[in-house]
Amino acid sequence: MLKFGLDLSGAVRGNDPAASQQHALLSEQALAAFLSENSAAYANALGRLAAMTTQRLSQAEMQSLRGRQETLIKQLPLPIKDWQKLIEDLCWGRTKADPQAIATAFEAATKTQSKQR
Repeated sequence: MLKFGLDLSGAVRGNDPAASQQHALLSEQALAAFLSENSAAYANALGRLAAMTTQRLSQAEMQSLRGRQETLIKQLPLPIKDWQKLIEDLCWGRTKADPQAIATAFEAATKTQSKQR
């Protein structure tokens, strides 16, 4: 799982120092929001990370990553529902990732990035 995350991060960052800095900042914001149980900030950071990913990766690269993700999930030693229960039992489940809030943040970030071009 960690290797997948690192590979994804590396693909999005590429060799661009500005993109690396932006990705690192958004990742830090997402982690801080998750740890402080701030679901709104967490969704905002995830949406902005998703927008950055779609801006920086080709459709083929994203499809390849989705395939790797699906394979990884299928290879987990427990069904995904059991992992979700374990995460909640470990008190990691208090920060919720609201899909609508993530989509809203994604749309806003995409519009901002388009205007900057």
